Amino acid sequence: MNVRRRIAVAAIAALIGLVMPTLFHSKAGIPPAKCQYCSYVGCTAGWGYQCNSGAVNTRCTLSSPDNNDCYQTCTESLGCSRLSGSACNVLTPSQRAVALTQEQRDPDEDVLAELVSGGASGARIEMQLEGPLTLISVQHTTEDLMAASEVLNLGKKEVVALRVGWTIKTQNRPEDEHLGDWIAIAGGLKGNSTLELLPQHIDSHPLRTAGTLAKLYITQVRFRDGSTWDRINAKAAPSRLNS
Repeated sequence: MNVRRRIAVAAIAALIGLVMPTLFHSKAGIPPAKCQYCSYVGCTAGWGYQCNSGAVNTRCTLSSPDNNDCYQTCTESLGCSRLSGSACNVLTPSQRAVALTQEQRDPDEDVLAELVSGGASGARIEMQLEGPLTLISVQHTTEDLMAASEVLNLGKKEVVALRVGWTIKTQNRPEDEHLGDWIAIAGGLKGNSTLELLPQHIDSHPLRTAGTLAKLYITQVRFRDGSTWDRINAKAAPSRLNS
């Protein structure tokens, strides 16, 4: 190894030494850790979230740790401006929609492989730029995979109801798909607007099996004009309307 390379390696090691403490401890004076997705592992006297190794200032923000140094919540936010290093700066819906198109995300297969290699599990949003709605923020807790969330209407049609879906994929097992109840939107959700949803009470306990990835998405949408959109049929038949 030449001198220049040794200096570079030493510099990287020093940087990692400075960064890694912020990934797992959010004590006073240290900003919350940020990462690409919310990974879930056993921690001191319980279960909690952590950041995938080496990822800083990207998409997710951990809560402060509890008395057992376990992080009870992890909030994933997409399409954000982070110039100031905050978890998710406030953007208008139009700016958020543009920012979403610039997101670069690892494929689910790569994320699952990383989780398996680390003996962890994880949860992430499926970004749905081809549909009328997409989740842009989800708070995962140790009890509820969707304790808080926000959706963005990417289209022009007013939405009056939506349905959330999620899949649970564990290594070497078939994917398990789930469908939530219809959520009525009082007053409707107009195009280019956002809406915060109530807790969906999606059990987080499947993540206690290492090598598991939970993916959350919008699976059905009902519009003011009576037409609907369905995630499963969207690519096969874009113009199909379901009752």
